Amino acid sequence: MNDYLVVSCMFGTGFDKVHPAPDALNSYFFSNNPELEQEAREKHWQFVLVDVPLSDDLFESSLQSKYIKFLQFLGDFREFEQYQRIIYLDHKERTSPASLQQIHELVVAHPDKAVIVRETPRLKESLREEVEASLGQERYARNMDKTVALIEEMVAAGQASQTVRICNTGLLVFTDPASIRGLTDAVYQQCMQHRQPQCQIYWSLFSQQYEDKILRIGWRDLESIERRRPV
Repeated sequence: MNDYLVVSCMFGTGFDKVHPAPDALNSYFFSNNPELEQEAREKHWQFVLVDVPLSDDLFESSLQSKYIKFLQFLGDFREFEQYQRIIYLDHKERTSPASLQQIHELVVAHPDKAVIVRETPRLKESLREEVEASLGQERYARNMDKTVALIEEMVAAGQASQTVRICNTGLLVFTDPASIRGLTDAVYQQCMQHRQPQCQIYWSLFSQQYEDKILRIGWRDLESIERRRPV
C-alpha cells in the first residue's frame, strides 16, 4: 500500500481526540490547531500544521477542512504529489489496515474509475431531499439560498438533474486524482464562493458530469469502517 496516501483533518478548537491512523507509514493528519499534534502522533498519524487562522467557530472550521478534502493542499504541499492514490477520511471515520485492504481490492477490481464514494446510509434520490435534510443544521442553512439558486440554474440549463443518488463524502478514494481534479476544484470553489460547508450537495450536483469516472458503493460495502466521534 505504499502508493496510497491516507489523509484526514480537523480544523478549529472544537476537537481534542482523533481516531487511530489505519497505516502509520503514509497517514497524515492536517490541522491548524497545534494542540492536536500530540494526540495525532500518539494515534500514529504524521502531523501537518496548516497555516490558516484558528477559530472556535464550527462554521469557519468546516469550510477550512474542504482544503484537505478536495485536494487543494496538493498545490501547497508538493511532497504529496508523488502518491498515485489518495484516501480521504473525515475525522469521524474509524478505519484499520483491514479497511485499507478492502479499499485496495475495490481499486484493483475497477481500474477504470478515478474516485470511489459511498452512498448515504439513508436512501436519498434527489438534490431536493439533501437540501431539506441539511436545513436542520444552522451552518448549512445559513447560505442555503445561494445553493438552491445554483441548483435551479443548472437544472434549468440542462447541466444537471434534480434526480441523483446522494453520496456521503466522509470517505473519498481518489485512484486517479489528476483526472478528477475538475470535480474536486469545482466543489471546493463553490463551497468557498457560497460560504457553504454542505459539500455533499455540490458533490452530487457537479459529479453528474463525471459519471464514467465514479464508482458508487453501498454504505455497508466496507464493513470494516465505522462512523463515530473519536474518543
